[in-house]
Amino acid sequence: MHIQPATVADAEPILALQKLAYASEAALYGDPTIPPLTQTLDQMRAEFDRQVVLKAVVDGTLVGSVRAHLHAGTCRIGRLIVHPTVQGRGIGTRLITAIEARFATAAGFELFTGDRSLRNLSLYEKLGYRRTRVESLNAHTTVVFLEKPGQPGPVLETERLVLRPMRADDLAALWRVFTDPRVMAAFASEPFTQAQMTTWIDRNLAHQAEHGWGLFSLVLKSEGDLIGDCGLEWMTLDDSSVAELGYDLRSDVWGRGLATEAARAVRDFAFGPAGLSNLISLIRAGNDASRRVAEKVGMRHETTLERWGVPYLRYGVAR
Repeated sequence: MHIQPATVADAEPILALQKLAYASEAALYGDPTIPPLTQTLDQMRAEFDRQVVLKAVVDGTLVGSVRAHLHAGTCRIGRLIVHPTVQGRGIGTRLITAIEARFATAAGFELFTGDRSLRNLSLYEKLGYRRTRVESLNAHTTVVFLEKPGQPGPVLETERLVLRPMRADDLAALWRVFTDPRVMAAFASEPFTQAQMTTWIDRNLAHQAEHGWGLFSLVLKSEGDLIGDCGLEWMTLDDSSVAELGYDLRSDVWGRGLATEAARAVRDFAFGPAGLSNLISLIRAGNDASRRVAEKVGMRHETTLERWGVPYLRYGVAR
């Protein structure tokens, strides 16, 4: 599946899918006049002038879409649609993740759904949204508004990735990384328990709050998927404080140059806006893939040291 910006040329097929996807909602509320079903093609086309519209495509077939715009600093998300034959396969989650990444600097996010749309409510709450208010539209329909705060901090963008500040609701996606056997083998570690993952997230969020930056969550634009992390962490080494550049990606996206792409963006941020003069990376001896990433971003082997009884290669680069 690929997620990409839609253009006005996609308006007609997106509108057709919208009416198909919302037919079940109309039946649920006994109201065939809900706005997604009565929207005209001209109205749909006009939305492309004021909203970001994304589409999900599988083998050339449109299977989903979502749209959003910024209002007073808040990203308002609307019309999440997935073809009825492929619902329940995570496409909605990836569309929300992708549109949030496009508005990663927003102060917060808002969306709404009907009060009887239990699957929608469950999805949004799993993604970190919380109910804030309800409004009665008519005798048939009451809508529930849900919001979640944005995460202040820098946002980086590369050709294929959005690197945004980590959030507490990233836990499930990042836990996939730290329960990936191939990833954990590189650390010679057992997969994280949920408690360990929560502690890891909390520690990184505290670092981010203290310094204004830390580990970024990596969102793959083409798939709307959160695939790992890459960023900076202050650490004490040889009685001095140094900034380490680190990265963790799910193994199913290895071999595509994504770690290098992310690490280069973080290096440039470190030597630019963050104002750092030196960076290091600590790489477990034998982790050749991580060593190659370090070398591709300009780092050179400085020394070998021991941590927790394990040999590590120290790589470094200066501005």
